[in-house]
Amino acid sequence: MALSHRDLWDTRHVKSELATRAISEAKVFLYFLAITTFDWLQFTAFRIRPNSEPLSLQAEFEAWFGLGITVVGVVFLFLCNGGGQGKDFLYRYFPLAVVVGWKFVAAMVFAAWALS
Repeated sequence: MALSHRDLWDTRHVKSELATRAISEAKVFLYFLAITTFDWLQFTAFRIRPNSEPLSLQAEFEAWFGLGITVVGVVFLFLCNGGGQGKDFLYRYFPLAVVVGWKFVAAMVFAAWALS
């Protein structure tokens, strides 16, 4: 899977590849991971931006841990779908994300209960 500058900046090129279904599953995954990371930055940046008060160690840890869990989860789901050899990752992502997400929520609730 070669990635070129055109894959990042040339909308006409990407639209052409989409029309001919020439984008590999691995490249689709990288686009999705980038969007997931952008979303995390957008929704979390306010927690880690400099302000007049120092950020608590716990708040900073929670923010970065959230990114780590997100990336690990997306990579795990990509691998569950067969990795680069899989098909239709985005089509399958949402059902897999719900099933794995519920398990993660249950584990987090249990961990919070056990630690309290």
